Amino acid sequence: GNNKLDGYIPTEIFPRDTCVLEKLDFKSNELTGIIPFQMRYCDKLESASFMENNLAGLFPTQQFFSTYGSSMKKLNLARNQFGGFLPDELFLNGKALSHFDIRGNMFYGEISTKFGEMLNLKVLNLAENFFTGELPMELGNLFGLAELNVTFNDLSGSVPSEICSLRNIERLESLSADCLPGSNGVRKMVCSCCDQCVVG
Repeated sequence: GNNKLDGYIPTEIFPRDTCVLEKLDFKSNELTGIIPFQMRYCDKLESASFMENNLAGLFPTQQFFSTYGSSMKKLNLARNQFGGFLPDELFLNGKALSHFDIRGNMFYGEISTKFGEMLNLKVLNLAENFFTGELPMELGNLFGLAELNVTFNDLSGSVPSEICSLRNIERLESLSADCLPGSNGVRKMVCSCCDQCVVG
């Protein structure tokens, strides 16, 4: 990371039959375009960071989660220009994920109840997107979750008691939501257990 790289990510670094990459760090550069489809050849890849670039397109399903049993554990797409819905393949094939950070993009739709099936998650950062609806109570199934950030979205309703219970047993160390009232006195969300409330 931090190498002042610009332009497209070269496809040549992901050879079809010989890619043995386990970790990839492209954070804080000026990369553009999409994440190459050839990255799917690197089936041993466990950690990838593309944070703070100018990458765009839909969620990179084929690159990381096209096959069942993906080895990806840490994926950071924060502060790029990705958008669209989060695909079902993420939840079906991404169950090894422990860190998932997509803050600062343009993803939208409701936060899937299927996040509650990703039992290895420790960090889930969905902040600064366009998610709507309410937080699913199924997130309360994530007993290993230490950090949950959903600030600066278009969410509404109350943070479910199932999630607050993770705070009560001191597993969920950080919970952030849009639960401060704005200038009109209205809160987007109600949260009785958040340690950080912002005006979303």
